[in-house]
Amino acid sequence: MLNYYSNIFTLNETFMTEINNRSRACGFEAFMETALTFPPSNGTLHLPSDTDKPGCDVYDDILSAAILVNPCFNLYHLTDYCPFLWSQLGFPSLAPGPNDYFNRSDVQAALHAPANTNYMVCGDPTLFPDGDQSPPSSFGPLPKVIDKTKNVLIGSGNLDFLLMTNGTLAAIQNMTWGGKQGFQTDPTASLNFYVPYHQSLGEIIYEIEYQPANTHPETDTAGAGLLGTTHTERGLTFSTVNGAGHGISYSPLPPTLFGYVYTNLQSCCHSQKSHNTSPAPRTGISSSCSAESQVWNRGAISRLRLAISLGTAHCCARGGELLFCSGFTVDIARVRM
Repeated sequence: MLNYYSNIFTLNETFMTEINNRSRACGFEAFMETALTFPPSNGTLHLPSDTDKPGCDVYDDILSAAILVNPCFNLYHLTDYCPFLWSQLGFPSLAPGPNDYFNRSDVQAALHAPANTNYMVCGDPTLFPDGDQSPPSSFGPLPKVIDKTKNVLIGSGNLDFLLMTNGTLAAIQNMTWGGKQGFQTDPTASLNFYVPYHQSLGEIIYEIEYQPANTHPETDTAGAGLLGTTHTERGLTFSTVNGAGHGISYSPLPPTLFGYVYTNLQSCCHSQKSHNTSPAPRTGISSSCSAESQVWNRGAISRLRLAISLGTAHCCARGGELLFCSGFTVDIARVRM
């Protein structure tokens, strides 16, 4: 992950060379190459034997170096920079703020949570004084849940530096469910995680590009389009989201929780239907497709930047692919193709 996002970490060449050499010597590089093989080829994975040796604590050294370069480095979301962002929740930002959201009486009442309780985001260090003694979920309950329900979703934000996508995928490849170990094909090979388009995107594009005199605050800032990957085998779906961090819906720039849940619920619901049933259309505006769909060709639609739309567009999609849009209220001559 450090090498893939080296332009975000911006660590110097000397450090990068040293940390890669240490990772290789400690066996981490070879371990990940084996772990990310589809299908798994060597049975159960075991951690390298040299991980406790001096110089093998590469993660903490990377984290310290990243904070030296960017004091506002957020391991939950790689692309955060100074200043710290103010938040009602406080955590994980170090910015000034109330930091007491879940201890507000109105919030506790809305959540039907016991009042007069001191709640903390991500728990309290005294909750498990001896550490969490439960077995790893991939070795115990999770495969049983998958086999029982055949409808389990694991999501990962690609900008998470705490629970990294490849680490999650390595754990999945070390897990047996549905009579086989791991995914049989690479679940991240195709950019196919689709989130519906919505009207606010057109408004935002217009205001940014044309900078009208009178603008208004935009709060519906969910991303849309193909924003990651999703893959299902034997009842387990693994989804990754570009731009998201540790909390997929909490990160500043990914699709909102609605978009993430919408897409995966759609997938889960379809999995319960007969294999002979055609998938329902996906679209951000309308799910109906009229017979006269020869408005624009697919190539032109895929390049529309001001589309989907500024008000009254009708858009149609089948099988996850946008087919056409019509009825735009803006002058198409102003749309850059």
